[in-house]
Formats: sequence, C-alpha cells, structure tokens
Amino acid sequence: MLKGTEFMPSLKNAILFLEDNHPISAALLDRYICSLMLQEEFQYVRGVVLGRFQISSKITKDQLKKIITSKKELQKIPVISEADFGHTLPLFTFPIGGEAKLESGYAGIKLILTKR
Repeated sequence: MLKGTEFMPSLKNAILFLEDNHPISAALLDRYICSLMLQEEFQYVRGVVLGRFQISSKITKDQLKKIITSKKELQKIPVISEADFGHTLPLFTFPIGGEAKLESGYAGIKLILTKR
C-alpha cells in the first residue's frame, strides 16, 4: 500500500516479506505482485518470502507456483512460500530493520536471520 508514496522503503538489496492481512484471491495476489515488480527498484530485490495464506483465501500450491513461475523477475531470485509469519498460526515475527540472507542451491533455499 506504500507504493508511490514517500513512505515506500527502498527495495535496494532487500528481501521482501509479503503476507496477506485478509482473504485474498490468486488473481488479486498476481496483480499485487505485478504492481510491486513495476517499482523502479524491484530490480535490486535479493529475494521474496511469502507468508502462509489464510485458509479462507483458498490459494492452492498450484496457483501460487503458477504465479511465481510466470514472473521472469522472480526467476532470478530465491522465493520462499508458506513461511510461518503473518496472520496465520503458528507465526514468527520478523523485527523491523532486521537483517537476513537467503541461501539457495540444489538442496533448497534457507533463510538466515543475521541481525535482530
């Protein structure tokens, strides 16, 4: 919701943590991600972590995979989905201004919090 405002944080070297705060459809999620990728600094994003969606959203793993794989911008960076944060249980709270890194390879993707 901060896109286009003075409050939008810099995306340079950022790992984006995205979650829903109300039921969302797969089509709306796709639009939100496309809108975010139109931000000038999106080219500098280092990775994306998607929180688990609420059951009422009814977003399937297949729908989510289709959305992610259809975006060429997301093919260049690690993407984690169904992470335990946001408005679902169990949940993990990430500190604002914290630092993290994503490691990806043949064994998978690992999120490491480096500074809290």
